[in-house]
Amino acid sequence: MLKVLIADDHLPVRLGVRLLVEEALGQCSTEFASNGTELFRFLKSQLFDLLITDLSMPNVDIMQLVPGVMAIQPSLKVLVLSVNSEAVFARRLLSSGAFGYLQKNASDTEIRDAIRHISKGKKYLSDSQIQNIHEILTEPQKNVFSQLSEREMEVAILLLKGYGPLEISNSLSVSASTASSFKARIFKKLNVSNLIEFSHLAQVNGIAEND
Repeated sequence: MLKVLIADDHLPVRLGVRLLVEEALGQCSTEFASNGTELFRFLKSQLFDLLITDLSMPNVDIMQLVPGVMAIQPSLKVLVLSVNSEAVFARRLLSSGAFGYLQKNASDTEIRDAIRHISKGKKYLSDSQIQNIHEILTEPQKNVFSQLSEREMEVAILLLKGYGPLEISNSLSVSASTASSFKARIFKKLNVSNLIEFSHLAQVNGIAEND
């Protein structure tokens, strides 16, 4: 029997995902985690075949979630199910080891298809992701946040949480001056001059810190 861990901070979502898992795979052994602490506690105490996880949960570093999971259970198949922008996060997370990335507004049929596909050890790409790959190869990237490096994206997410340079420096183990330099570099790349413009641009481009 397959063991599945479902991580999301909303109970109705966890229950809905479990139903989709059972419809896709039949009877499974499932566990629930509602935050990053519970998620990693489960991963350190039990082996799972499949993890279906949100990105924006308490005690979760979005950019380090998948690498952290892979460090504990390298063979675990991970499907990320989130409201965060597919154009910005899908490629990054697939490169980090995730087997699939879907937004929460995907149809039940597509989520079930992804679960079946990934449970067999195959990476899943949605039609929009395939199209996005084509556009990356043939056209300039349309989502402005895609131009940020991994480190800059980490800093951008912390800025959206309301972190200042000192808090960012503590979180990422860099100096406050380095944190300020990252902020300035991000603002320059995104062509914004203050946090209000930055936050608005993030909303427009589907960069959601809280689900």
